[in-house]
Amino acid sequence: MQTPAAVFRDAELRTGKSDEDALGLPRAISGAFACVFKVTTTAGRVLAVRCFTREVSDHQRRYAAISKELARLKLPYTVGFEYLPDGILVKGRMCPLLKMEWVQGEGLVPYVRQRLRQPAALRALATEFLDMSAPDWNATASPAATCSTATSSWSAANLG
Repeated sequence: MQTPAAVFRDAELRTGKSDEDALGLPRAISGAFACVFKVTTTAGRVLAVRCFTREVSDHQRRYAAISKELARLKLPYTVGFEYLPDGILVKGRMCPLLKMEWVQGEGLVPYVRQRLRQPAALRALATEFLDMSAPDWNATASPAATCSTATSSWSAANLG
């Protein structure tokens, strides 16, 4: 990550620079299965680069299925991604990564904290959350609920 031209195979990522911490090291957002880095290319495009921390033999098949399903559903609250099987060089071997648009937003926990005295805003949030993830009130399934492939990261770190 410190030398993108040397570690990435993707031409666009090779021109990028990752956000850095106070020590000048690439700032990672770590989860159970991956670390995500914010990378800005020389063209000004801001990307999320998800590097896996565990080897999973069928990543490529899984992400191809997810990509196909999301393209079919055309959901307004998802971002496209590109699975790169030989995305990044780690300890002398090429490893997969996901390349996607960086989405800047407010975390769920701070959003709720700021609106604790605004019940209408919290009800609207709950309704939107249900619309994204569960059958609606009329017993017809939401687009996400009819998805045959799903992935998510519902951890406290990702929500707050």
